[in-house]
Amino acid sequence: KISCVNFHHLAHVLRCAAGEEIFVTNDREKFKVKIMSVLGKHIEARIIDREKIRSDQEITLIQCLPKKDKMDFVVGHCVELGLRNIIPVISERSIPRVNEDRAQKLLCRFQKIAKEQAQRAGIEILPKVSEIQKFSDAVCNLKGFDLILIPWEEEKSKKMKDILNNCTNNKKIAIIIGPEGGLTGEEVNAAKKIGAVPVSLGKTIFRTEIAGLVALSIIKYQFDWM
Repeated sequence: KISCVNFHHLAHVLRCAAGEEIFVTNDREKFKVKIMSVLGKHIEARIIDREKIRSDQEITLIQCLPKKDKMDFVVGHCVELGLRNIIPVISERSIPRVNEDRAQKLLCRFQKIAKEQAQRAGIEILPKVSEIQKFSDAVCNLKGFDLILIPWEEEKSKKMKDILNNCTNNKKIAIIIGPEGGLTGEEVNAAKKIGAVPVSLGKTIFRTEIAGLVALSIIKYQFDWM
């Protein structure tokens, strides 16, 4: 038997009842279970089947914090596409400037959105949303990635598709997305020093809240991770 602590979502949103079969995960395995009873604020269920979750593919988004509530859009939709990690950052041209208290409130909101969207979309591994940090700090901590991409409007020669076609080790990928005003040349150079590759997404200059989704979709399609 297992105890499922997310009672509200299962009992009130999905309206699960005794006798139904559902899937639950612990980020390592996916379990098919049969609900035996609903007791208090817990649901008791019996494991019917289990399988390991494929976790060797990991995409991280380093997103410069956009204006207003656009980050809610980014978090929600990127989670639906299977993004594993989201790192909100403040860059030189970022418009929002947040203090410590505001940053903590935003983090809680982003984490709540990520959890709710993962549940709704049936995402097996709950994505991680990191604390808001400076762009320079985030770049310095980008270690161990097989590929780091920067969709950049000033890059004209390197197309993202060509880079992906030539990528032989692609299990752990990071995408860096600038703010509304774009990344500065100094920021791009700092990222290039740790191995990041500026790429073009084509002729269209996408809005900051859309660029990450476009890049993520291209990667998942290219490597058949859909």
